[in-house]
Amino acid sequence: MNLTNEMDVDVEGGGGGGGGGSVGEIWTEALENTTAHGLGNVLRYRNSKSRRIMWILLFLAGLGALIYFVSQLAVKYFEWPTETDVTVELEPRLDFPAVTICNENPVKRSQIAASSSSSLNNLLAQNEAAKVSRRRRSIANKDVEVTRNRRASTSALGSSTSTNLGTSSSVASISGLSAALISATGLGTGSALGLSSTGTSSSGHDYLSKSSRTQSLDQFQYQFAKLNDTERMAIGHNMTTFLVDCSWQGYPCDKSNFTEFSDYKYGNCFIFNSGMNKTVRSAARGGHTYGLSLELYIEQDEYIMTTESAGVRVTIHEQNSMPFAEEHSIVVAPGKHTSIGISKKRFVRIDSPYGDCKNYTEEENYELNAYSEYYNLIVNYSREACFKTCLQRQIIRDCGCAHPSYPANATALQASWNIAYNKNLTNSRDDPVLCNIANSTTHIVCVDNIVDMYKKGQITCDCPPKCVEDTFEASVSSMRWPSDVYQMEMLQTLSAYVNTDLLEMRRNVMKVEIFYRDMNLETVTTNIAYSLTDLGSDLGGNLGLWLGVSVLTACELFNLILDVIQLALRNRKKNSKKNHVSPVHKITTKGF
Repeated sequence: MNLTNEMDVDVEGGGGGGGGGSVGEIWTEALENTTAHGLGNVLRYRNSKSRRIMWILLFLAGLGALIYFVSQLAVKYFEWPTETDVTVELEPRLDFPAVTICNENPVKRSQIAASSSSSLNNLLAQNEAAKVSRRRRSIANKDVEVTRNRRASTSALGSSTSTNLGTSSSVASISGLSAALISATGLGTGSALGLSSTGTSSSGHDYLSKSSRTQSLDQFQYQFAKLNDTERMAIGHNMTTFLVDCSWQGYPCDKSNFTEFSDYKYGNCFIFNSGMNKTVRSAARGGHTYGLSLELYIEQDEYIMTTESAGVRVTIHEQNSMPFAEEHSIVVAPGKHTSIGISKKRFVRIDSPYGDCKNYTEEENYELNAYSEYYNLIVNYSREACFKTCLQRQIIRDCGCAHPSYPANATALQASWNIAYNKNLTNSRDDPVLCNIANSTTHIVCVDNIVDMYKKGQITCDCPPKCVEDTFEASVSSMRWPSDVYQMEMLQTLSAYVNTDLLEMRRNVMKVEIFYRDMNLETVTTNIAYSLTDLGSDLGGNLGLWLGVSVLTACELFNLILDVIQLALRNRKKNSKKNHVSPVHKITTKGF
């Protein structure tokens, strides 16, 4: 018997078969078993056309709603919204603020007179009398006595200080200031200031329509700014006479606890607890007993005629910040006991992209803050200092001079001086020229235009706030001081270094107390209102609401992708084998 069997034999010995089905089969199986609602029903009702169409429409409607709400969430997130939280906490100890005191009068009359000639001194007195008589000119034939005899001690102080002004350049500078004072206290008119023409700035302001007093004050300010640091401090009120008594939380303090600098408008100012190379003092309790107490003597007989009010300006501020006395001070009058109760408020802001605050480095402070190199002070960044620096930069660039009210020479201003030099607006990059805002037509018009543009917001200043900033709110009350009982003791204290009587004492003395009302710290914190976590939560909620999709559904999709990739790799391998297969031999076997 013959038996014949035929079979195909792969030389490699593999049996053929890719298995696993097609891509379409894999997708169909995944959709039928997915946890996402809607998609499975589209396949489950393959035998009912109407139901398939219904589920397709429902799925598309849910997908459209999902796209809309997700787009709204994206818009909300990229608006970088914030919210503000306010908390008030009782603190066991609070850092005490820096306290700056300035006499309302910038320079001592005797110091200006001592630095010039006796004829100039007489001229000052004559013009002071002329100004008073001008104010009372409605009363005919009335003699007005306006000068007082100087105190012997004040004259002694004037003589000792004037010896520091012995150089010819110093005398010339002080003489210029004296001339400005003559104008300010006497005739004070355009002709006296050397103004012989009239004009109008581009802002529409008649720059010569200023009152004679305003023009005279501008001239005095210009002359005062031209003095160097030593000259300014020498002719101002000194701490020896100014500070009668000082106590901190009941313990005595003195002038060594104060940091001195010269303000462009108020002359010599003194900072208590400045924090500049000194330990910052703190308070553990509220109330006037646990604060700073000062008794001051203002020397009204040394006031110049441009100073129309008598008293002291008290500015409360952060350590290492510039005290802008003109804008933020509390005015304290003589003959009063003034109590200033303060509370501390801290702002904690958020930086980009949710906010515009910034933590400034020392180098950035030098670039943005002209006050960072102000006298011997260590002045950190503040928005107000930055804005004033920005205005000064614009004045320098466009006018070729620096406004006397602001620093004229600093790292932050060097680029502006270079621009002015390249425009031929100034002859030097390193020797700042002050704007003569009193009698230079060119300077007056230019500065007036720049200031007007600044007020209208036409000058862009990039001055973000600090991310952490402390401010102080004050409540002020006062009473008559000294009392009838205490005034004799006070008079005896003053008689040690000034020759005075009861009436003169009341015109010149005051007491100031600065203290925490309570130990509460109010913190205003800016927080992220809609974070990435919030966005993720809302996305998950919308996916589940409109499509029934969850994290597990995403895992199913990932698994589906892996299946498709695996199938593609198997098919590729199979095709590769077919392209390299060995010949198939037919083997015939015969039975026996």
